[in-house]
Amino acid sequence: MRGSRGVSGMTVRLSETDNGALVRVQASEEVVLELLENPTTGYRWMIETTGDTVREIESDYVPSSAAIGGGGRRSVRFIAAHPGTAEVRAALRRSWEPPEQSLKQFAVTIHVQGDPDADDQ
Repeated sequence: MRGSRGVSGMTVRLSETDNGALVRVQASEEVVLELLENPTTGYRWMIETTGDTVREIESDYVPSSAAIGGGGRRSVRFIAAHPGTAEVRAALRRSWEPPEQSLKQFAVTIHVQGDPDADDQ
């Protein structure tokens, strides 16, 4: 797990090496999940979250090169909406195939602490 301070607070960056981790963040912080993907094969990361403690705010695919058929990276941004615990799960699979046929799976538990509306004093 890697963190960097951004304009609006801390951003926690996660990758496949964080599979199974418990991540603690403050309310209103961002969590960015970056996973390798090659959509030209039909396999894409399908993302699910439990509850509304964290909300997905953006999902982008960035190719690693201009080569046709080359892979890249799926980057999914979440916001820690309010205190609580949520699980983010991802499955690398074709949309028309059942979840049990996933090539890879990823899961991380995110524990959000604090109150996003509290005054800093």
